Amino acid sequence: MNKIEQVIRSIVEGAVEKRRKAVVKLIRKELKAIERMVGKRRRGRDAAKEKATAPEKEAQPDRWAPKLIAALRTRMGLNKAKFAKLVGVSARSLMLWEKGKVTPGDENRARLEKLGAAGSEEKAPAKKASKVTPKVIEARRVQGQYLGYLRQVPADEKERFRKLAREKGVPAAVEELKKRLGKQQ
Repeated sequence: MNKIEQVIRSIVEGAVEKRRKAVVKLIRKELKAIERMVGKRRRGRDAAKEKATAPEKEAQPDRWAPKLIAALRTRMGLNKAKFAKLVGVSARSLMLWEKGKVTPGDENRARLEKLGAAGSEEKAPAKKASKVTPKVIEARRVQGQYLGYLRQVPADEKERFRKLAREKGVPAAVEELKKRLGKQQ
């Protein structure tokens, strides 16, 4: 009988332990859900307090509207990835700015201001931001081609093309790089 008791006891203890683990797992899951809800409420309360204590920020017009950021990027003739790199943010952040889901922080607003984006009328009128001419855009495109092709050339040949760019100009260096790499014109 002693053996039977031991077998029954081990089966019962195993079942109890299994049930205990399932209950603990369920409690932890519910606790995480409650913590998430509390966090959301806390963040909402903090945001409401921040709005209440900083009315002067709310009174200012929104000069960082998504359309203005997109317009600046378009005026500069850059795609989203290149513009994001120029501003110093990820392409995803830029996409969220342009969709209006997120607004740029103070540091990024300063960078946009330097690029001519929607600054105050005293500092940078809207017309000053449009000084990027087709000639400048073409020069940037050629410069980008030059750098892209230069990356594809072996290290021992790069200095030759750099020297050519300094002496005859970047467009001449691009043409030589195209020939070297067998690119179609």
